[in-house]
Amino acid sequence: MSRSGFAINELLGRDLSFRGNRGIFKKGKENKDMLTKSNRIFVILGYLISLVTGLQTGGYQYIIISMRDEFALTNAGMALLGSVQSIVGLCMSFIFSRFIDRVDKRKLIFIGGGIYIVGSICNGFSNGPTMTIAALVIAGLGGNVMSSSLYPALISTDPQHSSKYTNMLQLFYGTGAMTAPMIMSVLIGDMQLNWRWHYRIITAAMLAMIVLSALVRPETSMRLIPKSAPGEKAQRQVNTEKIYKTAAFWLFFFSIGFYMSMETGLMNYARLYFETMGDSRSAGLAISVAWGLMLPTRFIASRLRRNKDKVVCICFTLAGVAMLLMAMFRIPVVSLIWCAIFGVFAGPCWPTILSMGMDTFPKQSGRAHSLIGIGSGLGAMFGNVAMGKVVDTTGVGNAFYLVASFAVAGVVTGFFAIKASRKKLQADKEAELQIESQQKA
Repeated sequence: MSRSGFAINELLGRDLSFRGNRGIFKKGKENKDMLTKSNRIFVILGYLISLVTGLQTGGYQYIIISMRDEFALTNAGMALLGSVQSIVGLCMSFIFSRFIDRVDKRKLIFIGGGIYIVGSICNGFSNGPTMTIAALVIAGLGGNVMSSSLYPALISTDPQHSSKYTNMLQLFYGTGAMTAPMIMSVLIGDMQLNWRWHYRIITAAMLAMIVLSALVRPETSMRLIPKSAPGEKAQRQVNTEKIYKTAAFWLFFFSIGFYMSMETGLMNYARLYFETMGDSRSAGLAISVAWGLMLPTRFIASRLRRNKDKVVCICFTLAGVAMLLMAMFRIPVVSLIWCAIFGVFAGPCWPTILSMGMDTFPKQSGRAHSLIGIGSGLGAMFGNVAMGKVVDTTGVGNAFYLVASFAVAGVVTGFFAIKASRKKLQADKEAELQIESQQKA
């Protein structure tokens, strides 16, 4: 072949090579865009799942009085009934914490969602207290599996913005919790429907979210903990010590527990508080107002990168003041203002505490979420039972002094949790630098 022929073939070869590379580049870019789109859809569906669980919580806080009346329970008995899901959640959080960082969280969301739907169906067609308790156990089991997987799964799409996802999930959760009491007050009060319709609605909504989520395959579903290279093993051990052996964990644990005691105390007894004053119209509105005003402050908190410690302490303090005023001045219209103030300042507390706790253990965020979640569940259970007993003995108005005391305890534990977190992160950083210097040497 002539030299000109070789030149032509070489030129064509280069052109073909260029075309092939360009095609590969375009294909790679399309795949990346598809993954980004899948991740976005996955995040949106995660938010909607949180919305549905919020609907369940807010609706439950409204219908629990109807359940109490149908089953002829005392306030303390009602509190124990309300604690069933929390107890189940505690057990599952402890079990989950041992392996959640090593499994596919997307699959766990489906498993938990399926169990949650079964529990909701059972409650939607409950024929008595025994079936209701069993249904709450099943729903509590599934709900904990689902929520424990949802937070770290969404955070893994962009670990640098953990605060964004924890707060946005809570934003949607709060939207559902705000909307449900108003919906149920219409269904039960105006349309004279049974409280079981609440769970039938939840069943349909959650089923739709789980089915849609199954159609999306995000990149995050395959992000499991990689196997460490021999030289990285020692460095990973710095960040994978036993979480429950650290002071920071226990302080976050109790801080979020006291917050949940405070929130549960208001939300589960607001309806009874207003009905006792003869203002049944404000009973459902109070819960919706509190949840509704949590939304803007949680959205603002989702953008926070600094001063999380100050936000937690200030919010605990002012939410506690609102509950103190609610106990002191029991005037129907005015008390709605106390609920509104509580919502504004309580909003950022739970997700910000959780976000700081997960940031303290960056290599074990799923485990940190589950273990700190035990504190949240214990707090909800303790607050519910304690409020029930105080309501039965001294009345619902005086019980809100107890809610205010939970806020004081939350400020104290939150303050020391933040200091312990900083100390641990600094110690981890120094240990990593020491290991790196030893490896270089």
